[in-house]
Amino acid sequence: MKEVSIIGVDLAKQVFQLHGATSEGEASLKALKPKQTIATSRMNRFTQKVKELQS
Repeated sequence: MKEVSIIGVDLAKQVFQLHGATSEGEASLKALKPKQTIATSRMNRFTQKVKELQS
């Protein structure tokens, strides 16, 4: 797995779209999550998962 150096969050009306890219701009992480299912704890878990993937 390549290192994620850029993370973007698209705050649409119904969903969160999460995008990760390498320093070269290559997409390496994509996720689509309904807003109803995401709470602060879930965002913390996502951040932790990204850190794990970088290791």
